[in-house]
Amino acid sequence: MRKAMHARDRGCRWPGCDAPVAWTDAHHLIAWFLGGRTDIDKLISLCRWHHVKVHEGHWTIHLDPTTGEVTVTRPDGTPYELGPSLPHTTPTRTRACGSIR
Repeated sequence: MRKAMHARDRGCRWPGCDAPVAWTDAHHLIAWFLGGRTDIDKLISLCRWHHVKVHEGHWTIHLDPTTGEVTVTRPDGTPYELGPSLPHTTPTRTRACGSIR
């Protein structure tokens, strides 16, 4: 399952992050202790920095199952302004990369 997630995500899915897939953790979109399943459609790759932001910093991350877009909301409820992150879908179209965290 991790290999499939890495092939799909190709790195941290946080908008603007360019951390490589080797530096990522599997993040449950619904926490496993709240009944979230360990299912490829319910997991995304996040680098450790952004994974901690979600769990300890109270940021919210959402995956649109129809488009694969990831959007982030700040702890105060405002959207993270870099825009959505798209998954890698073909060899010619890769997700946007940047270095802002």
